[in-house]
Amino acid sequence: MVKAIQFPLMSQKEFISFVFDSNILSMKEIVDMMKLYSGVSLNSPLPFLHYPQELCLPINVTDLVFSVRQILLRNILKLS
Repeated sequence: MVKAIQFPLMSQKEFISFVFDSNILSMKEIVDMMKLYSGVSLNSPLPFLHYPQELCLPINVTDLVFSVRQILLRNILKLS
């Protein structure tokens, strides 16, 4: 499911506010996103969808936050 989220279409502020501390991405994926926002060339393509919005199912920040919470809750329950 995480690979279907359009992280590259989020603003840097949205990414930092809702995704950065959520632990749903690896450190490499976070660094790659920071490179993308900074205009630095990436060594490999991003694994996330980055098509124009009309070609993908839209996701808004509220849906993303809900999805992140669900993923975190499942991971917490697995550890219990």
